Amino acid sequence: MHKDVRFFEYVGYPWLLENKSILADLIKGDTIQYKGSIFENKAVVSKMSGWTYVETQDDANDLLTCVYSFHDSVLKMVNYTSGAYVDPDHSMYPVADVRQVIMCFDSQLCDSIEMVFEGVTAFNLRPAGDNYTADISAASLIVKDSSIFFGDDEIKEWDENYEGTWITAYSLRWRFVR
Repeated sequence: MHKDVRFFEYVGYPWLLENKSILADLIKGDTIQYKGSIFENKAVVSKMSGWTYVETQDDANDLLTCVYSFHDSVLKMVNYTSGAYVDPDHSMYPVADVRQVIMCFDSQLCDSIEMVFEGVTAFNLRPAGDNYTADISAASLIVKDSSIFFGDDEIKEWDENYEGTWITAYSLRWRFVR
């Protein structure tokens, strides 16, 4: 077994964690046999029920349609989880292996929405300045090269130089909340 193999990616599959050699092969990118393996007769579902996933630009456009492009919405809450921590004995796990941002928006035009960005690669939070309101006129959601870009203004293309709030991540799921 390779010492550099990290198992956190497969935490949700306890039956897979029990077979370390197959897990190590998967992490290394090796091919494994499906027939006769621990995967046969195991339903592997990576999507959680109750959530809608943004995987294509059409999915992104559907989300923007459902929330009226975030018009008359406000960012109510943001929560970032890195995955790094320090134990009570002061030993450190400095690996940011979660990199998740949860954003909750309230809206005058639809139910509140919760968005979960996984595998965050960049996050730029710019709160409204003094004497300015925090409402959104229109937002952007762009899917490119298996990544997601969300910006709190109408932006036509991926722009990491945009001076408002924006985020890039490997995946996005969302749901309406009451």
